[in-house]
Amino acid sequence: MKRITIQGQPGCFHETAARCSFPGEQVEILPCDSFDQQFARMAADPTLLGIAAIENTIAGSLLPNHELLRRSSLAVIGEYKLRISHVLAALPGEAPCDIGEVHSHPIALMQCGDYLKAHPAMKVVERDDTAGSAREIAEQRLRGTAAICGVRNARHIFLGALSNCSAAARKAAGFMDDILIVCSGTNRMISADDLCAAGAIINRLRSLCSNLELTDIALICEHLYKSFKSGTFDLRKTFHCARLISLGFERDVDYCLSEDSTDCVPVYANGIITK
Repeated sequence: MKRITIQGQPGCFHETAARCSFPGEQVEILPCDSFDQQFARMAADPTLLGIAAIENTIAGSLLPNHELLRRSSLAVIGEYKLRISHVLAALPGEAPCDIGEVHSHPIALMQCGDYLKAHPAMKVVERDDTAGSAREIAEQRLRGTAAICGVRNARHIFLGALSNCSAAARKAAGFMDDILIVCSGTNRMISADDLCAAGAIINRLRSLCSNLELTDIALICEHLYKSFKSGTFDLRKTFHCARLISLGFERDVDYCLSEDSTDCVPVYANGIITK
């Protein structure tokens, strides 16, 4: 088993990079509070590996980590490029207009700078870790506070669509926990078919969860799904579906727009998708 040091709490992007670097292998993650602590720990134990960020396409090079590496006797033995995707996570029932503070790692805050500038009422608070910020809000039940973190911080990650919406709803409801539906979109743009699929799952959750609390965007997704279901909204004419049809994938689109054609709910864990 590989023992890998990271800076940050379980669920952070360093852990994701560590597990993705060794797919299918057993790894033991050893969290450190800082990069200084991480490098010191590796220097004291030559059996340890370490994953440390050194460059970001938005924030640039992480010069302190370059300096730590230069001053150490450690060697770079590999590289992993991780696509970073953030969510704004808060307690159930909270909407963006309710958020007065946003906590996260300075680099994550910098990566989401455009969003934060567009919401000047949100006070930015720097923390040591993305996952740690989310955990603090959840454990202390901090209302009016959100964390910028990765969706991988979730306890369970399932892949849902119109084709498995009922099975996905049952799977999510079975854990009796908060449910966050993240729409993937297309080229960083909203896709109506994703919103509709989210609405279908939400519609199923109504009959499965007696105390279901829905945000405004959840209600909008469900309304879009009902319009699709009634035939007043044609998803085939939306940008993404129409483009696929124009490329000759009409049968694929028809299949993707069919409801409950499968009970399979794929699971994402440690960088791997399984049934």
